[in-house]
Amino acid sequence: MKNNVTALELAFIIFTVNLSQKVHALPSLLAYYSNESLWVSALINFILDGLLLIVVLKILNDSKGISFYEYLTLKVGKFLAKVIVFTIVIFLIAKTFIPFLEQKNSVELTFYETQPSDLTYIPVYVLVFYIAYKGLTSFSKSVNIVVFALILGVITVLALSLSAAEYYRVLPIFQVPIKTVLNGSFKTLLWFGDPLYLLFFSKKILKTEKLNLKISLGYIISTLIFIGGLITFYAVFEGLAPRQYFAPLKMSKYSVTLSNIGRFDYFATLLIITANVYSLALPLTISSSLLNEVFKSKN
Repeated sequence: MKNNVTALELAFIIFTVNLSQKVHALPSLLAYYSNESLWVSALINFILDGLLLIVVLKILNDSKGISFYEYLTLKVGKFLAKVIVFTIVIFLIAKTFIPFLEQKNSVELTFYETQPSDLTYIPVYVLVFYIAYKGLTSFSKSVNIVVFALILGVITVLALSLSAAEYYRVLPIFQVPIKTVLNGSFKTLLWFGDPLYLLFFSKKILKTEKLNLKISLGYIISTLIFIGGLITFYAVFEGLAPRQYFAPLKMSKYSVTLSNIGRFDYFATLLIITANVYSLALPLTISSSLLNEVFKSKN
């Protein structure tokens, strides 16, 4: 039982990954492509991911306690299953590359006044690969703590941003041409597709009647928080939004509270960055698990 992953843990995983990997560069990119309709472009992609989640949940509920690799083997044979697995591994590693750069730049911007040596980021690499080495079960257990750090960090940043936000700046909703909105959705697709990660927990899932409900709530709540954050982000910066990379740190700094107390928003940003480290580790953890199963490693 201790090696199983519960529905609540899967809900925390989709919540953490869906939210933490999108808060650094994505808001500014959406503002660049879609202006004040940045949240509409994001919502389109979230709806597509929601449809993907429905498919993923159907597969998870239909699986008979077998892994994704075993499922592929039954459907297409061992050789093609291995080809598909190797393709997925390459894709997951490639999908991790840009978020890794975002994370590194975010750390440098947040905690250093001058450009630090690349060696200063080595502990993060070590942590990510350690999480990947420990496997999917350990990841699912540790995320029970990480999710609350993420929630605290995001709530703090959004609360500090409210005083500087002018929400009329996102109106009217349909002023931006639909072609521009769709282009913004297309150009930022790389940051989406997170429900697919759940497929690789199929063998470990402790199935319950509330599996679909809990996972769906985790996805919906994280989506609504991010959409609300996007609207607040543009309400703070308006035309300057496309140049405001690493949104959490930039959004909160105009709060009057910080001028009286100090920049405790750095702590909130640290919590978000910590959660993002775990999100970065998930594709590598999945890759490690897939390769481990293909090669029948005893580790």
